[in-house]
Amino acid sequence: MTRERVGVATVVALGAAALAGCVTNVDTPDTFKATIVFTGEADQASPDTGTCTVGRARVAANDIAVVSGGTGATTTTAPLRLDAVTHRPDGTVVCTYSAHFTDVPANQPRYEVNLNQFAGQTFTADDLRSGATYRLQLETPDS
Repeated sequence: MTRERVGVATVVALGAAALAGCVTNVDTPDTFKATIVFTGEADQASPDTGTCTVGRARVAANDIAVVSGGTGATTTTAPLRLDAVTHRPDGTVVCTYSAHFTDVPANQPRYEVNLNQFAGQTFTADDLRSGATYRLQLETPDS
């Protein structure tokens, strides 16, 4: 092999290695895990089905909770899991659910959490990381 061919082969090999490095250096967005507890006093509750009614809004296991950051591209969802339907001595009933989010987009100034017809609530990343509690409240009061 001539010196010229060795030089060309070396340049080609180095170029291919550099390009291969570019292909594998894909940026993946930073995310974190979060568990949110959803709780509120229910007007009606069924421990058998896990369905509760707060005002005119219904909530049940497997309903989808949504966490949104500053843009529509920073959204993640998770299904609710029924944790408890608690009958208090004063006659009120409290329904408690949780949702486990595995890919909450990091580095957002705040996060909006929404569920069905309930009022959206805002949390910080620290709130979500430490276990935020979402109060089941209606968007507008019952008329």
